[in-house]
Amino acid sequence: MGWHDQVQGKPGSSKSSSENVHTVSREELYEQVWSQPMTKVAAEYGVTGTALKKTCDRHKIPTPERGYWAKLEHGKLARKTPLPNLTDSGLDRIQIAGGAAQRLPEDVRKARTDARERLELLGAPEPATSPAEAETGLKEASILGATRRSIARARPDNQGFATAQGRGIVPLKIAPTSIDRALRILTRLFSLAEIGGYRPKISETSLVLAKEDVSIAFGLEERPRKTLHQPTAAELKRKDDNLRWGSSRPTWPKYDYSPSGRLAIVIHANFLLRSPSEIFGRQDPVN
Repeated sequence: MGWHDQVQGKPGSSKSSSENVHTVSREELYEQVWSQPMTKVAAEYGVTGTALKKTCDRHKIPTPERGYWAKLEHGKLARKTPLPNLTDSGLDRIQIAGGAAQRLPEDVRKARTDARERLELLGAPEPATSPAEAETGLKEASILGATRRSIARARPDNQGFATAQGRGIVPLKIAPTSIDRALRILTRLFSLAEIGGYRPKISETSLVLAKEDVSIAFGLEERPRKTLHQPTAAELKRKDDNLRWGSSRPTWPKYDYSPSGRLAIVIHANFLLRSPSEIFGRQDPVN
């Protein structure tokens, strides 16, 4: 990208692009990302960890692999990748343009950074005893027991999705093969929400996250995969029969829908005082 690289912060900032611009050398940024987790470095610049990682990649700056900080935390050996020499001097200077995140209150920024750092530390968990614990390093919350039992008993529909809902149950619409991963995501979500002071609470219709007089209703869904329908022999015969009777109406759906494996948290209510992204932090996709 020429002699410099600008990482844009979050949209909505009222400041011009020339403000909050930090200029660092390639060596300086290398030392920063190896001295503390990427999420903390990114927060100091007012950008996302993903954006900062892309900048490092473009400038050939190696970054710690997943689980690096967890290994150090547990006193294990962790390899630091040396900074390679480059012939292109244009990559030596980096400009990072921060965004609206820098203007958030200190406690909000700290909560977001702590949440992301906790997820990063979960990259190398200790030996675990359950699917959720094995993936996230967290024990599956007992309050999710009703959700697990309900979705395990549910019969998939003709598209392959099973659904669960009811008192004390997180609303789900997922494939049976996604059950364990969905519970791992919910376990992680509860851990993040706890940092913001939100805890799971049983309601008459679902399971919500609550803090004082504020409740957030949410669910988890698997995005469908959309593919062109391939007509069966019976459908083709029915079409021919219809044509003989002068009907050209389609006898099969244009598309088929099936589970994709892509899971998403769905917020069923928004609040003026605090948005879900402020509570959980703005994470990359859950999968």
